[in-house]
Amino acid sequence: FDAAFLAANPRPGNRYDYFCEPHFVLGMVGSVTVNPCMPGTQVYCTAKVNSQLCIPQIGFQGTPGLSQPGPFEVTGTQLINQKPGLLFYGLLGRVNVPFLGGTLCASPPLKRTPIQFSGGNVGAPDCSGTVTFDFKAWLQAGSDGLLGAGSVVRGQYFYRDPAHGDGTGAGLTDAIEFGICP
Repeated sequence: FDAAFLAANPRPGNRYDYFCEPHFVLGMVGSVTVNPCMPGTQVYCTAKVNSQLCIPQIGFQGTPGLSQPGPFEVTGTQLINQKPGLLFYGLLGRVNVPFLGGTLCASPPLKRTPIQFSGGNVGAPDCSGTVTFDFKAWLQAGSDGLLGAGSVVRGQYFYRDPAHGDGTGAGLTDAIEFGICP
């Protein structure tokens, strides 16, 4: 069962009956309850080493559930300080393709969240920048009509790194994958 199947075939309590032809003859039938939050929240893929030789990281805190209390925060740490960035995400799976001198980890089409600033130390570039995005607030505001219970999201942070030696001026974290719970 994947998110597309669950969305196209809703059942009360996410309970689905099944049978397999050989087992049906033997009377082996049953039902299964599907957890739309699967596969759980995971960090995956490879971040791009930035101009200050740090490895930026994506992280999270909370549960990506519409009815769960508290926020679901997606964080980016070890970013270049005082620079703009944003979280982008897709719903069609994982990829691992070259992108801006690093790796694109979420399959297009991609959606972008609003621009954030990394903060951190003022002055010379370092890796003290961080960003935090409350994905649950984004869901509850209805900012993307394609998102709902059962959706599986893959996301990654992009941020400015103008001193990067590859000339792209871009930084990328690793990626996050999470299912949206009811």
